[in-house]
Order: sequence, then C-alpha cells, then structure tokens
Amino acid sequence: MTGLSTMWPDLVAKQLQTLKEAAPGVSKIGVLLRQDSPGHAQLMTELERAAANLGISLLPVVVSADRELPLLFDEMTAAGADAYFVLNEPRTDAMRGDIAALALRYRLPGAAQTRRYVDPRFADPGLLVSYGVDLSAMHRRLALFVDKILKGAKPADLLVEQPTTFELVVNLKTATALGITVPSSILARADEVIE
Repeated sequence: MTGLSTMWPDLVAKQLQTLKEAAPGVSKIGVLLRQDSPGHAQLMTELERAAANLGISLLPVVVSADRELPLLFDEMTAAGADAYFVLNEPRTDAMRGDIAALALRYRLPGAAQTRRYVDPRFADPGLLVSYGVDLSAMHRRLALFVDKILKGAKPADLLVEQPTTFELVVNLKTATALGITVPSSILARADEVIE
C-alpha cells in the first residue's frame, strides 16, 4: 500500500489560527463536520487543543443528509458562533457554494482546508480564507505513483509521501461583503489574494 498524505490532523491548528488572524474579532467558531467520520473526530480533538491555545471556543455542527444548511446556520448563530470552519469531506465539498452563500447571508467569516471552498471558480462566492495542501500538486504527484505502478513497481515499495506545497488563499471579495478588513500580515503571506 502507498499513497500521499493530506496531513489534515497536522494542519488544523494552523488553519484555525489563520481564520482567527484573518478575522481577529472571532471568539466562537462553528465547525461543520460529519459525526460518523472517524477522521473528523480526530480533527476535532486537534481543533479543541488549538482553540484552547487561541482563547476561542468551538461549536461542533453536524452536517448530514437530513439537515438543511440554513438550519445549521440558524443553529450556529443562535449558539453565538461568529465564524465557522469547514472540515473537508465529500458532502460539504458538494455544498461548498451554498455554504459560502449562506455565510454571506448570516455575515459569518469562514475558513476551509482547501482552496476549492474559497476560490469563486470552484465555490461562488467563496469563503474568506483557506490554508492547506495544494491538491493540484498532489494530484500531479499521484499520477507519478500510478505511472510507476503501471510500469511494475510494487505499491508496498513506494513510500507514503507528505505534501511539500501548501497554500494560503484569501478572498477579499468575501471580506468586503462581510465588512472585514483582512490584516496586512495575512495578505503578505497569502499565496493568492482573490479580489
């Protein structure tokens, strides 16, 4: 067995910190997650550790097929969430445009683990910020794995690789719509600023 690691557990603290830096006034962050995902349980443990260090609280918000997104945002705001963070998974990925649109309606800054949630080419209008692995670079690297295996390499002989390319993406259009001034320290570090 071989493959590429996305390093989600290692990155969630930095992702949460990036949201806090981009929208400094936030104090309670709703976390959109799947309750039946073992990976999300591990990520919540890491997020709770990071939240304690940042002086913020987290509100788990369970995404499921029978719960409509507007109700989730109603619950988040009623519970006092002033921002949200999306844990990557197929269900939320398919709803990323709807999530971004609702966030604007509810005036909540949001962050995600990949640029697909922030970049309007993938999720119009896009969340405020993302920090994570460059999935395009990973997909290109994965093609090399497939090529080696098709040429006879044994998967067990190919080491699991960690990503080497990470990207910080900031959506200034969303920031403007939310009335947020993103600090220059974030903009200076961004790999891409969407205007």
